[in-house]
Amino acid sequence: MKIIYTILACALFTGCAAQKNTANKTQAYAYRQDVLPGVHKQKSVTEEGSNKINTVDQPLNVRVNYLVYLASLPEGTEVKEVWINRQAYTAETAVRTAPVVIGNTTMIPGAKPDTLVKSATGKVLQVIPRTSVTPANVSAKLRSMINDNEVVVHCVAGGKDQYYTVSAIKKLSPVALQ
Repeated sequence: MKIIYTILACALFTGCAAQKNTANKTQAYAYRQDVLPGVHKQKSVTEEGSNKINTVDQPLNVRVNYLVYLASLPEGTEVKEVWINRQAYTAETAVRTAPVVIGNTTMIPGAKPDTLVKSATGKVLQVIPRTSVTPANVSAKLRSMINDNEVVVHCVAGGKDQYYTVSAIKKLSPVALQ
């Protein structure tokens, strides 16, 4: 009889611990948004020996913004670096409130805003990639995560390394500079 109570108590305790872990699970989100120049540049070319002027379109200089978020992140977690498409970047962070919504009425008037992070039980941290870096040592486990996912965020919490991954970056509609 004692064995049954012991097994039941262990199962109940394990079930509560697993439920707590899943309730506080951090979720990672990643988005890509192309930023188009506001003015389309043209270059005038005069052909030799004639007064004819041809205008040639310059190629668009498209910049990309990466929007990376960690939702329900445990307190005391510090972001060290972020890997985007196998390239490491230093990272800055900013606290956001859920839901995180971004609207783009510049390119598509009347378009509905995109909800990037719907809700979170804790804080939502925006991870802002800054400068490209070359990391000193990359473990085999981390190298595998980097190769299998488009985004890997390296964090430290309580002195332990933690990694949050996004397998595919969602593409948002482009935004134009004014």
